[in-house]
Amino acid sequence: MAKVSQMKPTQELSTHSTPLSNPAVIARLALTKLAQAAIPPTPDNYAREYRRASGQPDEAVDDPSEETLASESAETLLDLVETLALTTAGLTNGIERFGGDLKTLVGAADNTSPEGIRALVKDLTALGLALEKDVGESRLELDATRNRLDQVTAELERSQAQARIDPLTGSVNRRGMEEIIRREISRARRTQTPFSVAILDIDHFKHVNDEHGHDVGDQALIHMVAVIRAGLRDTDVMCRYGGEEFAVVLPGANVQGALYVVDRLRVMVEKSRLPISSGALQICFSAGVAELAGDEDRDALLKRADTALYSAKRAGRNRVQAG
Repeated sequence: MAKVSQMKPTQELSTHSTPLSNPAVIARLALTKLAQAAIPPTPDNYAREYRRASGQPDEAVDDPSEETLASESAETLLDLVETLALTTAGLTNGIERFGGDLKTLVGAADNTSPEGIRALVKDLTALGLALEKDVGESRLELDATRNRLDQVTAELERSQAQARIDPLTGSVNRRGMEEIIRREISRARRTQTPFSVAILDIDHFKHVNDEHGHDVGDQALIHMVAVIRAGLRDTDVMCRYGGEEFAVVLPGANVQGALYVVDRLRVMVEKSRLPISSGALQICFSAGVAELAGDEDRDALLKRADTALYSAKRAGRNRVQAG
């Protein structure tokens, strides 16, 4: 009777006596360990098992930056894709091996006597149980990898979103603003719809910082953004352009509509005082508005809005002008 040899993917991984170096193999072993111990593949749990599998010290990284987290998430995502490929290949190999062993058993079996038939049934049962174990272990690995993939994808999306948000005001930062404006210009040209941008600057903001301190200055920025966002449509986007300058992206708005919207926001901010220890602080801003024209690009559009802003400043501040 032929002897059946069953080599399990998990057994292959767990018999390494030296530190592993292949990231995909390390990721696979870490996920298998978590699945076998019924430990959820959270970022911390996965990182701990990954370090152990690769022979690194069992310690956490202190306060990683958003860019570091995004980079690590992207690398982990690639590792997990390789892990899926390895696990799927292991399962395929196990099934192919089962077919080969099955042919060997049947070919070598003595099916002319009751003893031979009983021995064949016994060996076939053992072979089937071995395959079932292979499939079960591969399913555990695949389930753990799938769960981790979902988590890493969510982490990556969150990191990418955070990289485009101003941490003080919660508005979109300049990097995100440039991407949004580029996308909206393409959409406006494709759909033949108007598109406008406004650039806002708080009037006498240096005076606010000098007289009340930078903490109050920060509160003023946060307050103005909160008031403006409350007056925008869902499709409009509030962005921090730099310092006390902000931009409002207005898809579908022509210059007349943009002037109306931004002037309404100006009045809302002017009337909404910021409570401070010495009383209430009135905040005002000047703004310039520009509608996308001809074949101009993002930089040209922003430059026209910025020029209109400085015209509003020279005309006396606390007003909105078109460029």
